[in-house]
Amino acid sequence: MKLFPSYIRSIEQKEAYFCFLLFSTLATYVAFYEYSNIPEDLKSLFILLKTTTILCSSFLFFLITKKPYNQFYIFLVTCFCTAYSIAGEYFSPLYYFSYVVNMFGMTILLRPKLKTLLPASIIGPACILYLHYLKEQGAITHARPAMIVDYVMISIEFGIILFALFVGFSKRRRKEIQFRERYSVIGQEANSFAHNIKSMLATQYILNDNLMNNIDNKDIMRDSLKDQKKSLIEMKEYLNSFNIFENTDIEKVDIARSIEKVTNLLRINDKNLVLSKSGKITLNVVKQDFETILINLFSNSKKSIDNQQKIEVIISSNNLKIASPYFEQYEKEAGIGYKISKNLALKNNMVLGENIENNKFVYHLTF
Repeated sequence: MKLFPSYIRSIEQKEAYFCFLLFSTLATYVAFYEYSNIPEDLKSLFILLKTTTILCSSFLFFLITKKPYNQFYIFLVTCFCTAYSIAGEYFSPLYYFSYVVNMFGMTILLRPKLKTLLPASIIGPACILYLHYLKEQGAITHARPAMIVDYVMISIEFGIILFALFVGFSKRRRKEIQFRERYSVIGQEANSFAHNIKSMLATQYILNDNLMNNIDNKDIMRDSLKDQKKSLIEMKEYLNSFNIFENTDIEKVDIARSIEKVTNLLRINDKNLVLSKSGKITLNVVKQDFETILINLFSNSKKSIDNQQKIEVIISSNNLKIASPYFEQYEKEAGIGYKISKNLALKNNMVLGENIENNKFVYHLTF
């Protein structure tokens, strides 16, 4: 059984879902514990207040997992969580500390705006402290005194939230670094990208001219339209290959088909490519990651060949080998994304390495 439902993919959605699990689990557990420690005549009121606030808060947390930055949902959930803490302080002790911990966790995990958080952050502490004052003055006598288990529960809740924040911050930091690397890649190779896109657009102009000159010839017109559609699809796939928005869907990928697509995108001529394979070999990986690796490796390899030289590609059952001519002035990592490719390979349970064999520079991708 998966911890996260299938519709939850982004880090923001996971953090919102974790906040939902944390609140609903701890609030329900604490409610059962408190129920056994309050007077009989107040148990019906206790059930009504606690059940209403827990169910409403949980439903709003669920909506936030669908739309993580919806400030209206976040505002409502902070209001209901505040009402939960106020009701809790009326029956039990130490809810001021619990409220602070909850709001601290939601502030970091849900990242509300100041105007969203301000009402609850003012009304909540004021009401809870006022109830605490009434207890001290003897106006509220049914609330039980604090026990060791109360401090233990608050400490556990605080520890879980700190752990979640640490893990979430680390993931976001890694994601930011990866995005910066990809932007850097695009910046380094901007001229190459622009040249390839111009080549694709030039193909479109030629096809359009051909259509205009042969508008009465249906056969030529049909063939030109097919070529134009294919060219547009290649242009779209080329641009999608450098999309920074991560796609985490794992699917079965045909290695030879992906290589064919990437070499077409990079304008590597068939005469400069030697492909050897033992049947159709597929991988269960994130397709965008795998083809990003191929683009990086073939882009680097392309820089080391002239019109007569070739890139050799060998596909076996557990290895992909890409070999190109080696010369000392060529720096393998000066091109795009070798480091990114290694990280993407590890992410998809593959290992990327490189070495020099028979005066050739060789990339090995093991899976």
